Amino acid sequence: MEALLTIYIALTVFGVGLTLADLVGVFERRGVAGAEAPVPLVSALRLLIYFSLGAGPIGLVVSASGGHGLGTLAWSAGSGILVALLARLIGRATQRRLESSFQAEEFLLEEGVVTVPVAPGLVGKAEIRKYGVAVEVFIRAADPAQAFARGGRVRIIDYSDECYLVEPAEEEHQVR
Repeated sequence: MEALLTIYIALTVFGVGLTLADLVGVFERRGVAGAEAPVPLVSALRLLIYFSLGAGPIGLVVSASGGHGLGTLAWSAGSGILVALLARLIGRATQRRLESSFQAEEFLLEEGVVTVPVAPGLVGKAEIRKYGVAVEVFIRAADPAQAFARGGRVRIIDYSDECYLVEPAEEEHQVR
Protein backbone atom coordinates (compact mmCIF):
# COMPACT_ATOMS: atom_id res chain seq x y z
CA MET A 1 0.00 0.00 0.00
CA GLU A 2 2.84 2.37 0.88
CA ALA A 3 4.50 1.74 -2.51
CA LEU A 4 1.29 2.56 -4.41
CA LEU A 5 0.88 5.77 -2.43
CA THR A 6 4.44 6.79 -3.37
CA ILE A 7 3.72 6.04 -7.05
CA TYR A 8 0.49 8.12 -6.95
CA ILE A 9 2.32 11.06 -5.36
CA ALA A 10 5.09 10.84 -7.99
CA LEU A 11 2.56 10.67 -10.84
CA THR A 12 0.67 13.65 -9.43
CA VAL A 13 3.81 15.79 -9.07
CA PHE A 14 5.00 14.78 -12.57
CA GLY A 15 1.65 15.31 -14.31
CA VAL A 16 0.57 18.49 -12.56
CA GLY A 17 4.08 20.00 -12.54
CA LEU A 18 4.75 19.52 -16.24
CA THR A 19 1.24 20.59 -17.22
CA LEU A 20 1.63 23.85 -15.27
CA ALA A 21 5.11 24.40 -16.75
CA ASP A 22 3.67 23.89 -20.25
CA LEU A 23 0.81 26.32 -19.56
CA VAL A 24 3.23 29.10 -18.58
CA GLY A 25 5.30 28.50 -21.73
CA VAL A 26 8.43 26.82 -20.37
CA PHE A 27 8.52 24.41 -23.30
CA GLU A 28 7.89 26.93 -26.09
CA ARG A 29 10.45 26.75 -28.88
CA ARG A 30 12.40 30.00 -29.00
CA GLY A 31 13.87 29.79 -32.52
CA VAL A 32 16.88 27.66 -31.59
CA ALA A 33 18.17 25.74 -34.59
CA GLY A 34 17.75 22.00 -34.22
CA ALA A 35 15.70 22.37 -31.01
CA GLU A 36 12.77 20.31 -32.24
CA ALA A 37 12.37 16.86 -30.73
CA PRO A 38 11.17 14.00 -32.94
CA VAL A 39 7.36 14.04 -33.18
CA PRO A 40 6.82 10.45 -31.88
CA LEU A 41 8.91 11.27 -28.79
CA VAL A 42 6.91 14.43 -28.07
CA SER A 43 3.61 12.58 -28.56
CA ALA A 44 4.66 9.78 -26.22
CA LEU A 45 5.81 12.26 -23.57
CA ARG A 46 2.53 14.19 -23.80
CA LEU A 47 0.52 10.98 -23.40
CA LEU A 48 2.63 10.05 -20.35
CA ILE A 49 2.09 13.50 -18.83
CA TYR A 50 -1.68 13.35 -19.34
CA PHE A 51 -1.82 9.77 -18.07
CA SER A 52 0.02 10.93 -14.95
CA LEU A 53 -2.32 13.89 -14.62
CA GLY A 54 -5.28 11.50 -14.40
CA ALA A 55 -3.75 8.50 -12.63
CA GLY A 56 -1.88 10.25 -9.82
CA PRO A 57 -4.58 12.43 -8.27
CA ILE A 58 -7.32 9.79 -8.66
CA GLY A 59 -5.05 7.17 -7.07
CA LEU A 60 -4.48 9.52 -4.12
CA VAL A 61 -8.20 10.27 -3.73
CA VAL A 62 -9.22 6.60 -3.88
CA SER A 63 -6.46 5.66 -1.39
CA ALA A 64 -7.50 8.47 0.98
CA SER A 65 -11.13 7.36 0.87
CA GLY A 66 -10.29 3.86 2.04
CA GLY A 67 -9.46 2.00 -1.17
CA HIS A 68 -6.83 -0.75 -1.09
CA GLY A 69 -4.46 -2.50 -3.49
CA LEU A 70 -5.84 -3.48 -6.87
CA GLY A 71 -8.96 -1.36 -6.46
CA THR A 72 -6.95 1.87 -6.26
CA LEU A 73 -4.72 0.68 -9.09
CA ALA A 74 -7.71 -0.01 -11.36
CA TRP A 75 -9.27 3.41 -10.66
CA SER A 76 -5.93 5.12 -11.13
CA ALA A 77 -5.01 3.38 -14.40
CA GLY A 78 -8.51 3.78 -15.82
CA SER A 79 -8.55 7.49 -15.02
CA GLY A 80 -5.08 7.95 -16.48
CA ILE A 81 -6.08 6.28 -19.74
CA LEU A 82 -9.31 8.30 -19.92
CA VAL A 83 -7.52 11.63 -19.35
CA ALA A 84 -4.81 10.78 -21.93
CA LEU A 85 -7.43 9.88 -24.55
CA LEU A 86 -9.51 12.99 -23.85
CA ALA A 87 -6.42 15.21 -24.05
CA ARG A 88 -5.47 13.66 -27.37
CA LEU A 89 -8.97 14.14 -28.82
CA ILE A 90 -9.19 17.74 -27.60
CA GLY A 91 -5.69 18.44 -28.92
CA ARG A 92 -6.56 17.17 -32.38
CA ALA A 93 -9.82 19.12 -32.50
CA THR A 94 -8.08 22.30 -31.36
CA GLN A 95 -5.25 21.86 -33.86
CA ARG A 96 -7.63 21.58 -36.79
CA ARG A 97 -9.63 24.59 -35.66
CA LEU A 98 -6.52 26.77 -35.27
CA GLU A 99 -5.01 26.01 -38.67
CA SER A 100 -7.60 28.03 -40.56
CA SER A 101 -7.39 31.03 -38.23
CA PHE A 102 -3.92 32.25 -39.25
CA GLN A 103 -3.54 35.47 -41.20
CA ALA A 104 -0.88 35.66 -43.93
CA GLU A 105 1.14 38.29 -42.02
CA GLU A 106 1.49 36.03 -38.98
CA PHE A 107 4.07 33.88 -40.77
CA LEU A 108 6.43 36.72 -41.69
CA LEU A 109 9.99 36.05 -40.42
CA GLU A 110 9.00 32.54 -39.27
CA GLU A 111 11.29 29.66 -40.19
CA GLY A 112 10.14 26.41 -41.73
CA VAL A 113 11.22 23.24 -43.50
CA VAL A 114 10.80 22.75 -47.25
CA THR A 115 8.43 19.84 -47.95
CA VAL A 116 8.10 20.27 -51.73
CA PRO A 117 11.35 21.42 -53.42
CA VAL A 118 11.51 24.90 -54.95
CA ALA A 119 13.16 25.10 -58.38
CA PRO A 120 14.43 28.49 -59.64
CA GLY A 121 11.42 30.70 -60.39
CA LEU A 122 8.88 28.02 -59.38
CA VAL A 123 6.64 27.38 -56.37
CA GLY A 124 7.11 24.72 -53.68
CA LYS A 125 5.82 24.14 -50.16
CA ALA A 126 7.16 24.51 -46.62
CA GLU A 127 5.89 23.42 -43.23
CA ILE A 128 5.75 26.20 -40.65
CA ARG A 129 5.12 25.53 -36.96
CA LYS A 130 3.18 28.27 -35.19
CA TYR A 131 1.61 27.94 -31.72
CA GLY A 132 2.25 24.20 -31.79
CA VAL A 133 0.40 23.75 -35.09
CA ALA A 134 2.12 22.65 -38.30
CA VAL A 135 0.83 24.46 -41.39
CA GLU A 136 1.95 23.81 -44.95
CA VAL A 137 2.21 26.94 -47.13
CA PHE A 138 3.17 27.71 -50.73
CA ILE A 139 6.61 29.27 -51.07
CA ARG A 140 8.79 30.81 -53.78
CA ALA A 141 12.41 31.97 -53.52
CA ALA A 142 12.81 35.74 -53.06
CA ASP A 143 15.78 35.46 -55.44
CA PRO A 144 14.29 33.94 -58.65
CA ALA A 145 17.58 32.17 -59.43
CA GLN A 146 17.66 30.34 -56.08
CA ALA A 147 16.41 26.80 -55.41
CA PHE A 148 15.61 24.97 -52.15
CA ALA A 149 15.85 21.22 -51.65
CA ARG A 150 13.41 19.19 -49.60
CA GLY A 151 14.33 19.38 -45.92
CA GLY A 152 16.08 22.74 -46.28
CA ARG A 153 15.35 25.45 -43.72
CA VAL A 154 13.85 28.71 -45.00
CA ARG A 155 12.67 32.02 -43.52
CA ILE A 156 9.52 33.74 -44.78
CA ILE A 157 10.21 37.36 -45.67
CA ASP A 158 7.17 38.50 -47.66
CA TYR A 159 3.73 37.49 -48.92
CA SER A 160 2.60 38.09 -52.49
CA ASP A 161 0.06 36.51 -54.84
CA GLU A 162 -1.04 33.88 -52.28
CA CYS A 163 2.54 32.68 -51.99
CA TYR A 164 5.27 33.38 -49.41
CA LEU A 165 8.68 34.62 -50.50
CA VAL A 166 11.53 32.89 -48.67
CA GLU A 167 15.26 33.11 -48.14
CA PRO A 168 17.67 30.58 -46.59
CA ALA A 169 17.20 30.51 -42.82
CA GLU A 170 20.97 30.55 -42.32
CA GLU A 171 21.26 34.01 -43.86
CA GLU A 172 20.90 37.05 -41.65
CA HIS A 173 17.70 38.80 -42.69
CA GLN A 174 18.21 42.32 -44.05
CA VAL A 175 15.29 44.67 -43.46
CA ARG A 176 14.34 46.26 -46.78
